[in-house]
Amino acid sequence: MKLTGKKKATIIGNTVLMLMFVILTISNSTFEAEADGYTQIGYPYFFYNTTQGKLINNQATLFVFNLKNLALDILILSILAILLNTCILIYYRVKR
Repeated sequence: MKLTGKKKATIIGNTVLMLMFVILTISNSTFEAEADGYTQIGYPYFFYNTTQGKLINNQATLFVFNLKNLALDILILSILAILLNTCILIYYRVKR
């Protein structure tokens, strides 16, 4: 199977987009649960929160996994991928 310029650009563009999203997620996350802080993961919405510090209601730890925020993160990534693919398609149509 030979990859055309449009398919190659789409694959490379989507790969770069996903890597950028992963890098943004990791760089905007905090990993401070071990030092009475919070560990929060997610970009642009935090979908994972945990702490091992002292809490008001005497819970030993707090763990929250927010499926709604994870779905929003994935939806935003999907919309960006669709926009990128549309831009690539328009570029190759105009280029002809």
